[in-house]
Amino acid sequence: MNDQEDDQEVCRVCRCEATEEEPLFYPCKCSGSIRYVHQNCLHEWLAHSKREYVNKSI
Repeated sequence: MNDQEDDQEVCRVCRCEATEEEPLFYPCKCSGSIRYVHQNCLHEWLAHSKREYVNKSI
């Protein structure tokens, strides 16, 4: 990857950029290429990981 790709904000799950309908957010203190995620992608990942999480109102 080049430096421009490293700076691009994409979802760490689906690797897509933010849209008006699906903005990216960062639910933790991660940085770099794994910082951002779509809300729906996070919910899907959590459902598949079979982990419980404390704040279900994300």
